[in-house]
Amino acid sequence: MSRTIKIVLLSISIFALFSGCTDTSNLEGALQIAQEEAAALGTANAEQASSHAKEVAEISTRSAEEANAASTRSALILSEAQGAAEEAISGAQATTEAIAVAATAAALPDVDYDTRVYGVIDELDLNGVVVQWWHNHSGRQLAALNDIVLEFNETNPFGIIVEPTNEGDLETIYEKVLVGFSTGDLPGIVQSTQSQLAFYQTADGLINLEPYFEHPIYGFSPVEIADMYAPFYDAERLPQFDNQLFGLPQDRSMELLVYNADFLETLRFDAPPRNINDFVDMSCSATNRFRQTIGFQIDPTGTAISAYAFASGTDIFDYENNAFSFNNPSTIQYLSAMQELVDDRCAAVVEERFADQKAFIEGNVLFIQVSSLDLPFIHAEIEALEEPFNWSVAPIPYVGYEPVQLVTGESLAIPRSSPEEQLGAWLFMRHLSQPEQQASWVRASNAFPIRASTASLLESYFQENPKYRTAYDLLEYGRPEISITGFDAIRTDSEETYRLILVDEEDVEVSLINLNGSANQQLFR
Repeated sequence: MSRTIKIVLLSISIFALFSGCTDTSNLEGALQIAQEEAAALGTANAEQASSHAKEVAEISTRSAEEANAASTRSALILSEAQGAAEEAISGAQATTEAIAVAATAAALPDVDYDTRVYGVIDELDLNGVVVQWWHNHSGRQLAALNDIVLEFNETNPFGIIVEPTNEGDLETIYEKVLVGFSTGDLPGIVQSTQSQLAFYQTADGLINLEPYFEHPIYGFSPVEIADMYAPFYDAERLPQFDNQLFGLPQDRSMELLVYNADFLETLRFDAPPRNINDFVDMSCSATNRFRQTIGFQIDPTGTAISAYAFASGTDIFDYENNAFSFNNPSTIQYLSAMQELVDDRCAAVVEERFADQKAFIEGNVLFIQVSSLDLPFIHAEIEALEEPFNWSVAPIPYVGYEPVQLVTGESLAIPRSSPEEQLGAWLFMRHLSQPEQQASWVRASNAFPIRASTASLLESYFQENPKYRTAYDLLEYGRPEISITGFDAIRTDSEETYRLILVDEEDVEVSLINLNGSANQQLFR
């Protein structure tokens, strides 16, 4: 058998041997077998060389040149045999190293996230990890927050310590975070708007929460996910970044129509308006110059146009064409109706914040539009009157068979830090999302919980706050605005546009076209 054939057979045997190895404990035996086969090959070739040497002795009568040639040929064969043996042993050692590398890789967890960013989540030691939380809460909300944090610090089994601090309003927190991207002075958890989250991520400053959210131990179970209000979590997915999850909602609020039920009854209406035509009729019926009553007091907020767009069955953003669509026909029609109400003096625009609520509490206004977070204040003021009146809440007048309600709220996000601090932050955020903590937060803030099962813990709160319960039942119709960079500025422009339409009687369509232009500039900036 030629040397080439033997080397090929030896290589095949080595491959077959190592391809069956499943762990490194078999490697020494495999190498020994390979070395023995290589040595056997070398011995066989050595014997062939010895045979040639004998041939030299037997033909001693031949010429010296022939003897020398045979001897040289024998030495060459011996050298080739030694080389083949060394080559086989070297190949076996290389195969051993490759198998060892593969076995080491196989020993690592099968994960689909970047371990350079997250570490190996299951193996992180969290004992003593400190997580700072920058927030904007005060008063009753701060007291409730501190109670939740204290309970977590004392009971979590990991040894994590959360340290919450009020760092001012959201704009102040935003500016501190931007500075922190340069200095490294960042919290473990930051409270922000969704627009701010999107801006943070343009600097790759946040952690995608998906690996935690889906983790079999530290994430949410299918039952828990089904318990979540999907629109609340949809707002935390940033379309500019492949709809990845960069935040968790702490709570949510809703745009609502508030009405004087006693006043409505005197006008011989037995229910609040369902659509914009009913709303116009009721508002003008309530307006009486001599009695100094009016149908609708308007505070032009930055969320009003979005609320009207949703209620009219459309949106402010065209997701298919990736552009804003404030100037869609339905929104133009809705805002035109509002402009006509003001022109007909069935509605008036307030100049000061909360002046609409003050007028409503005095009993001179049929309708106002507020955030659900304002309901406790309105309730307390009306109950303090010598003659309190009946009032309630309803969805924004809508088009179609069911309402569509704008929901808004702030986010909790995790800036990039160490794998341990990031996981510690996530575990506290997960704790905060549990129904027990959510119920405590509702009682302190009047915000809506992010988990449906929280309702079972709020029966007494519902009884004490029936308007809140009415609003709570509208959550299934909730819908968020788009979460993109610059949207906070777009809201400011939206508020100014709405005021120009109502006060300066600017053309509705032209105004919304201009708003569209400025919004799209923000989008592609």
